[in-house]
Amino acid sequence: MFSEIEFYLVDKQTGKVVDNASYCYLPPKDVSYEFRHTLGNLCEQLGINVKRIHHEGGPGQNEIELNFAPCMKNADDSMLCRWVMDLLAEKRGQRIIYSPKPFKGEAGNGLHHHILLRDLNTKENAFYNKSFDGDMNNPKDYVKR
Repeated sequence: MFSEIEFYLVDKQTGKVVDNASYCYLPPKDVSYEFRHTLGNLCEQLGINVKRIHHEGGPGQNEIELNFAPCMKNADDSMLCRWVMDLLAEKRGQRIIYSPKPFKGEAGNGLHHHILLRDLNTKENAFYNKSFDGDMNNPKDYVKR
């Protein structure tokens, strides 16, 4: 399982987003770059395997993806990562907003978990259907029967 944690980074005093950047922007428009770089390094030092970290679609919105790990480790890593994010933001005079839709007209945040489910005996992907020969656009064709 791996997680994607989306969040807005705002000024602690004003509550305004820290930049007007958008998806995968880079400095100078993306002023969150250093925050993400530091966050990624801290997570790695704590044993959290970071897959990807980037600016998201909304102004001041960012995302960190934690790489595949067993479910309990991923859950622990997600909570530890959020705690580190909050501490890092506090140190910078900022705060994190995890709310699903904090700003009207802007992209919402999500916490997504990607799950790989394997058969305990064969180790095969439990969602894979070897006998599939239908149309992927027709849901009736690809549901296991």
